[in-house]
Amino acid sequence: MTRLGLVLATAAADDLAYALGLVEAARRRHVAVRVFAMHAGVTSLSAAVTAWLIDLGCDVAVCATSAERAGVDVDRLGASLGSQDDHAALCGWADRVVAFS
Repeated sequence: MTRLGLVLATAAADDLAYALGLVEAARRRHVAVRVFAMHAGVTSLSAAVTAWLIDLGCDVAVCATSAERAGVDVDRLGASLGSQDDHAALCGWADRVVAFS
């Protein structure tokens, strides 16, 4: 199975829309997807967006340091709490990585 990693490091609404479109297209083609949000990207996610990603079968992790700095309640999002180790693991796991930064 092909694997796609998405790194979301921006809060731009267009970038989130593009990322979600990539996720949807990839999952329709049975591509495994993991998402890692960091920096301003943690503020882009909502509980509804995270739930939608998880329902599609995506793994979603949020950088704990970025979330703390932005005041984002990761428990409310329903995502895994991660670190830059998770970011590196995503890059190692994926066949392709797309970064929105």
